[in-house]
Amino acid sequence: MPKFYVGDTPLLRVDAGSDISDASVYRILYWKPDGASGYFVGSLSGTQLIEYQITDVTILDEKGAWKFASFIALANGLMYTGETFEQQIFKRGR
Repeated sequence: MPKFYVGDTPLLRVDAGSDISDASVYRILYWKPDGASGYFVGSLSGTQLIEYQITDVTILDEKGAWKFASFIALANGLMYTGETFEQQIFKRGR
């Protein structure tokens, strides 16, 4: 896994583990180290990856263990959340 730092603007890619191309909503859920949570509106890449390009340097604003998960919604109203995984965000410098 790549190493991310506070203020970075990476392309986030979350593998849903199966074909999610029939979904109508693609999100990447996140939980910050301080407990705040939210989501990024992603887009489908291939058949099972959700991507979101962070463009604002203030989004990854806390060092520590961030948690991420895929989320999809189908046209029939069913919703699914993928497995949560952890990504360490580091502070630049000493």
